[in-house]
Formats: sequence, structure tokens, C-alpha cells
Amino acid sequence: MGDSVKTEKREDRKTDGLMKAYFEKPKRLTTWSGFPIKDIYTPADLEGIDYERDVANAGDYPFTRGIHSNMYRGRYWTMREGSGYARAADTNKRLKFLASQGVSGFSIFRDLPTVWGIDADHPMAEGEVGLSGVNLTSLKDMEGVLDGIALDKVSVALLCASSLAPVIFSQYLAVAENRGIDIAKLRGTIANDPLHSRYCYGKPSNPIDLSVKLAVDIIEFCTKYMPLWNTNSVNAYDMRETGINAPEEIAFGFGIAMEYIRKAVERGLNVDDFANRISFYFSSGMDFFEEIAKLRAARSLWAKIMRERFDAKKPDSWKFRFGIHTAGSSLVPQQPLNNIIRISIEALAGVLGGVQSLHCCSYDEPIALPSEESRTKPELQIPQILWAGRIS
Repeated sequence: MGDSVKTEKREDRKTDGLMKAYFEKPKRLTTWSGFPIKDIYTPADLEGIDYERDVANAGDYPFTRGIHSNMYRGRYWTMREGSGYARAADTNKRLKFLASQGVSGFSIFRDLPTVWGIDADHPMAEGEVGLSGVNLTSLKDMEGVLDGIALDKVSVALLCASSLAPVIFSQYLAVAENRGIDIAKLRGTIANDPLHSRYCYGKPSNPIDLSVKLAVDIIEFCTKYMPLWNTNSVNAYDMRETGINAPEEIAFGFGIAMEYIRKAVERGLNVDDFANRISFYFSSGMDFFEEIAKLRAARSLWAKIMRERFDAKKPDSWKFRFGIHTAGSSLVPQQPLNNIIRISIEALAGVLGGVQSLHCCSYDEPIALPSEESRTKPELQIPQILWAGRIS
């Protein structure tokens, strides 16, 4: 074959490629959860929907458009970033760095030995101490993590969802009391969701009956002594990351939350005394409109569950209060800077869905723990535009 023929064939392939690109169309005509997407939507698609009954204004039951009438004009969502790795001193340093960057809430991750109830010096903990979070074997560890942090002026999420949650929670309260802080004034969340933990990463340390009892113990304690503290953060996010779709994320998350509520009511607690301090942790993925619709639907469904199934009387008990973590499973290690765009789209979906607390991934999370560079370089701070409330 002559050189001229080879050149001609290469040019033909280029032309074919250009034509295919020019006439390219979507390869998938469904949402990521499998729902078909029509070519065009008209008012006929709203047939049977009563605005006041099914949607209503923001701040009105069933809260489809939001739990607050003025939403982000009243207050921005909490700008929350997670930290937890290596030694207590390392985590403390990162928390203070995040505070200097403008976050308004801390999320403290714990390592797997802590989740499983294994001391750091136990042979079974070898290779895992401080790897996926900070180790919290003792009160001294918690004191080191919180050194110099004003606990009565910051919202702290303790991300221990297993049956070890009461131990971690007790460490936190002991630090506050040793400083003379009234625990009734503390704001934050204890994950306290052992049912999710059992099926996502901690079955051995989460026997069902014991786990649920301990979870309800925390609900009861906080109901009596800590009116500002969130007693649960039901973690549907981790379940979504295993591969389930958006409706299943709602179904599993709500099913687990309802079990805690049932057990608390059986113990004698009034649902209206604790329901307003149950929160949720949901994912926000790349299917922009589906994620917004999911959060609106969840808010409306939860309001009806609380009012109709549990006979809650107070409007605050009907409100679906949730945080968002942008979807780690959507990020890739190849060309990681492109993750910035993915994170921004997912964060925007969470905001338009009415989120109360937003945790954005870092572009480098598929590679390692988030670096300080990914939090500080101006050209890498697109998600922080969302955090700053520019689009509320």
C-alpha cells in the first residue's frame, strides 16, 4: 500500500470521526436509576398533582420545596468538611486549618479499629490504626483531637455509626464537661446508625438487638439533657455508594430511621420530643435533576410518614433535615482535576434540593486523603463558590 493511500485512509477516518461527533446523541435515555426520560414535558405531565396538597410553598407541609420559607436567605447551609487520620494531633491540626478556610462545622472521622471496638495496641488493629480516620481508643485521644477548639461555638459531627457510638459520644461529653461547658448548649450530631453500619462496614461489631438498644439509649439521653444535639444521622449515603439507586437510597434510609423511632416510642418516649433531632446523610450524584427530585420527594414522603404513621403533632417533627456528601463513587483518579466539575454539579444539586449541611469531596480523594492544596489553590475552589452562598 502506497503512502498516498495510507494518508487518504487516515483522512477518511478523521472525517468519519468528525461526522460521528457532529451527529452524536445520548446513549442513555433514562436516569441513572433507570427511569425513562421523555423528549419533552408539558403541563399534561402535572395532571393529578394538587399544588397545595402535594407540593406547597417552602416552609409548608409537606415541605417539598424546603423546610424553611426563606431557605438560604435566612441562613446558609452548614459548610462542613471532614477530617480524621493518623494521630489525634494530626487531626487537630487539620481541623484548625479547615476553620481558617471558612468551614462552619467539623466532621470527625474515626478509623476502623475504633468502629470495631478494638484498642490501637491490639494485634487485630495492626495496619488499620489512623488509616481511614483518627483512632479514639481513649479519652486522651479525644482531648487531643479537640485541643483548642471551642466546643460551645462550633457544630461537630462525630462520625461513628456503629454500636461503639455511645463510647465515642461519652468521650466528647467528658471533654466538654471537663472544660466546664454545659452539654445542653452543645450543637452537633452523633452518627448513631448501627443498622446501616452493620451492612456497610461493621457487621461483627453491630449485633442487631444490642445496637438498636444502644442507639435508643443515645436518643433518650439527648432528649432529656441535650435539646440542641442531633441524636441520629441515618446514613443512606454509604448504602448508595454500594450501588443501589436513588429510590432504594430513600427506602433503606427511611426503613432504618423508622426502626429507631419505633423502638424509642416503645420505650415510652413521645415522638414529638425527639423527632426533630433525627437527621439524614444522603448522596448527591451526577444525575443532576434526579438528585434534586430525589431530595424533594424524600422531604415530602418523610413529612407524611411522621404525621400519618407516627402521629407526630408538631410541624418540626415532620421536617426532613439532611446533609449531603457529594458522591465519592463518581470521582476518578485519572485526570483528577476534572473531578472539580463533578463535585460542583453534585453540590449544586444538593443546594437546589434544599440541603441543610453540605460536604464536598476533594478532587484528589480517589488517590489519597484530601490534601491542603485541594482546599487552598484558588483555581481549585469551584465548589467553595457554592459554599459561600452565591447561588442561594
